[in-house]
Amino acid sequence: MVGGLAMFLYGIEKLSSSLSSAAGSGLNTLLAKLTTNRFSGVATGIIVTGIVQSSSLTTVLVVGFVSAGLMTLQQSIGVIMGANIGTTLTIHVVAFKVTEFAWLLIALGFLTSAISRRDAVKHVGAALLGLGFIFLSLNQMTNATSPLRDVPVFAELMQAVAHPVYGVFVGALFTAIVQSSSATSGLVIALAMQGAINLPAGLALILGSNLGSCVTAVIAGWGRPVAARQAALVHVLFNAFGVLVWIGILPQLAWMVELLSSDLSRQIAFAHTLFNVFNTLILIGLVSQMARLARWLIPEQKLAQKPMAEPKFLDSTLLGTPSLALERARLELSHLGELVREMLDQAPTSVFAGSGKELRKTASMDQHVDELYLAIIDYSRSLARNEMTVTETRELETIISAANYLESTADIVATNLVTQGLQRVEQRLEVSPATKVQLTKLFEVAQQALQDGLQAMTNSDKLLAKEVIDRKEMFNGLMESAFERIRQRLLSSDPRRLPTFQLEVDLVHLVQRIFYFARRTARLALQNGDDAANIKTP
Repeated sequence: MVGGLAMFLYGIEKLSSSLSSAAGSGLNTLLAKLTTNRFSGVATGIIVTGIVQSSSLTTVLVVGFVSAGLMTLQQSIGVIMGANIGTTLTIHVVAFKVTEFAWLLIALGFLTSAISRRDAVKHVGAALLGLGFIFLSLNQMTNATSPLRDVPVFAELMQAVAHPVYGVFVGALFTAIVQSSSATSGLVIALAMQGAINLPAGLALILGSNLGSCVTAVIAGWGRPVAARQAALVHVLFNAFGVLVWIGILPQLAWMVELLSSDLSRQIAFAHTLFNVFNTLILIGLVSQMARLARWLIPEQKLAQKPMAEPKFLDSTLLGTPSLALERARLELSHLGELVREMLDQAPTSVFAGSGKELRKTASMDQHVDELYLAIIDYSRSLARNEMTVTETRELETIISAANYLESTADIVATNLVTQGLQRVEQRLEVSPATKVQLTKLFEVAQQALQDGLQAMTNSDKLLAKEVIDRKEMFNGLMESAFERIRQRLLSSDPRRLPTFQLEVDLVHLVQRIFYFARRTARLALQNGDDAANIKTP
């Protein structure tokens, strides 16, 4: 029985991770854009959980979105409600007693994932393989529990579990240990198919499994921002409310499911769904009140503002699902780009005319960039340890390359440009207003190229990438004009003209390096395409 349960858990994980990979970043888009109100939030939670077959994964995604500020607490409540309904789909499939298809699904899933060259088809094959393992494990658990019917101690245990309080406790404890309400439901279904459990005991265990599933949400919210912990608390409140309501009226729940089916395993599956559907119908009108209660129980703390380098999107709980983890890494890469752009915003003013204090302030921003850069690289390294498709591996390499280019750009500002600025202050050099205008224009072009290049890379926008790369001729024209201006100024009789000339020439070359990294970033959007080989970036 334990071996069958282990196979069931593996099948659930295989099914969930494969379907998540097949859906890819579409899950994030669905969660982010279709949660405008409580009803669409519920529908989104049902759809997403129906796709990934894991309410735990959906809840982890929601907690991550709330933590990153991409979703409000009230938006998350509807999704959490829907996730609890969506997760009951698996147990309905299991209760149909289709275990005879297990080997067929395993064979079909293996052949599909082994023969196909398309990642999407491979994921579907792996999902079929996982579903086959679920059916096979159910057959194993059913056969293993058959002798239990004749064991007096087990019969006494099931009689005790039929008491609602004991049943809920056992179901919650077991689910908290295996961190899968579907696993608990599968085991209960296996016992029901052998007649080793009665309906009252099955209902109590199912109620407990819903309460025990909150453990995953609590773990996901642990150590996160207050809003994320509040979202995890909402999950606990939702299921705890349902258990408190239904534990006193289990006979009425039993009466309803007996009307829907005469088969015990189907009755238990229906009870799992009705529990979550009725809870949602009762609480859907109290979303605002639930949000206020969560904020009251976990109040906002007035703490000093976190460092700019604090990762906003990286979520270690998603490392096992590369497609979702890659999406978080791309979001964090954009966050890193924002920090680098802030440095470039300050650079012209501080380098051309700022004081030593202002220059050191600009240089200090590189520390935040380095910290966030290392966080992205560490996350990528952990992600690389997982099994990934060829496409996912290339995406990870692209993200790492882009992070390297951004970090190098920040180093140019913090080390080279600031050094030139400090030299200007120390030697009391002054860049002429006309030259300053030309250098500032070069900075603006380089900065815009970096911003557009990063956008092209993160959005796989090949047209924008080509447009950024093609700006080289325009940038070279501006650079030549700046050099011409600088050469003309060399004829000045100012005794400090020579060191100023060297300063201005070095500044132009440094901005050219920034533009180079911007074009390299843009080129990442083309590296997997047919046009990549035709575009050369010196």
